[in-house]
Amino acid sequence: MTVGQLAFLDQMEDIKQILLRIGIHNNEYFTRYLSSLIVSSITTSVYQPIDVLKARSMAAKQGAYKNMIDVYESTVSQGKRVFWRGYIPASLRLGPQILINFMIVDKLLEHYGKLPNESNGVNQTNS
Repeated sequence: MTVGQLAFLDQMEDIKQILLRIGIHNNEYFTRYLSSLIVSSITTSVYQPIDVLKARSMAAKQGAYKNMIDVYESTVSQGKRVFWRGYIPASLRLGPQILINFMIVDKLLEHYGKLPNESNGVNQTNS
């Protein structure tokens, strides 16, 4: 999992609780699937512009761009819709991977729990 996906992992728990609260479905697996699907859509939407910049930077010839700001300015000059080119293929690529990862991680967290918080005195030694 990437750092960006981990940032949305916590949001998945919030979305799952909202779905349970409003009573969309009471089945645990369906709720986990639906919340993972929502979060994978959000993750793909947030990272699509970044992926476009990265792809343009990597596909360019040596010295075509000075830095990432130059890549951004060149892309914006072609219109803001350019950032969303390839959204459907990216969704088809990232969606299932994120969905499966989040469902597995959520089940692991449910089974094994989260790491203890060091600020509450756990794992601290008295000297």
